[in-house]
Amino acid sequence: MLERNVEIRSELWTEPYEAAWAGEARWFLNVVDASPGTTVEIVTFLSPDGLCWCPHESSRLRFEGVGLQTLRVPDFCPWLRLNVEVGGASPYIKTIIYLSLRQ
Repeated sequence: MLERNVEIRSELWTEPYEAAWAGEARWFLNVVDASPGTTVEIVTFLSPDGLCWCPHESSRLRFEGVGLQTLRVPDFCPWLRLNVEVGGASPYIKTIIYLSLRQ
């Protein structure tokens, strides 16, 4: 678990995670509370060195409401982090973020 019961009203970046040993990666975002009409967009960012970041070309998800969402990260490089942006008239979510890695 990377983030626990974190409240987001605009944007959140997770801490970088070194994952060079892993062959598979998957994010889980459990939205436990959200204001009505809030949209959530999550994007995986990659880095070769943990310093300079770019968005993963195919690892992006947009949704609304509470519940568990997952995002697979194919063909990633050594460092991963997640960007979470919320939008809407009065954006707010409370969420738990997990990163699952395996060989």
